Amino acid sequence: MFKCPRCGEFSITSSRRYGRCPYCGSLTALTPARVIASFDRAREASEYVRRLKSKKVDLDRLGFSGKP
Repeated sequence: MFKCPRCGEFSITSSRRYGRCPYCGSLTALTPARVIASFDRAREASEYVRRLKSKKVDLDRLGFSGKP
């Protein structure tokens, strides 16, 4: 799992070298610094992304978008 450096969205990939963001289409080299987490099962990864996105939505409602 990685965070897209172009749009900031979280994405899941099965590749260990490159990941394509489904939101903006950017192709990203998956360096160790860009990989947020890795999982053995796709279901675990999708649940983790779902939790991250729900936290982001909660922060957005409070006025903290995380962007300068």
